Amino acid sequence: MSLSCSVGLSEKRNSNGNTPLLYACYNGDIQLTKSLIEGGCDRDAFDKNGMNCLLLASFYGRLDIVKYLIGISFDKNWRAKTGGFNAIHLASQEGHLEVVKYLKSIGCDVNSKQKDGASCIYFASKNGHLETVKYLFSVGATK
Repeated sequence: MSLSCSVGLSEKRNSNGNTPLLYACYNGDIQLTKSLIEGGCDRDAFDKNGMNCLLLASFYGRLDIVKYLIGISFDKNWRAKTGGFNAIHLASQEGHLEVVKYLKSIGCDVNSKQKDGASCIYFASKNGHLETVKYLFSVGATK
C-alpha cells in the first residue's frame, strides 16, 4: 500500500471525487482503510460534496471505521465543505443509532446546526428514524 500511496495511485478519483480511501470508508472495509492510512494516503481527502472519511463512514453507519478514525485523531466536528454537515448530522439523518450514540459519547453536540440551521432532530425525524429521535431527545437535543 505504501508504494501505491507514495506514487499517487491511491489519490486517483472516480466521477464522484472518491479516492480509494474514501471508497474504503463508505464501503465499510476497515482493513483497507487502515492499510491506506498507514501507507501514507491522503487522509484529508474529501469528495465532490465536501465529505471526508469520517463523514462518509458516519453517513453509511460504519461504526468500526468511525471509531478507528476518531482514534487516529480525525476531527469529530469536521464539517462538509458544502452544506456544513458534520458526522452526527449524517448519522442522525440515516438513522445509524449506534454511530449517533458513539459520537455523542465522545462529545459531539446533538444540538449543532448545519449551514441552513437544521439539526440532528430535524434530520432524524424528517427521515422517519423514530429510535434515533427518541435517543436524541433523551440526551438533551432540541429542535
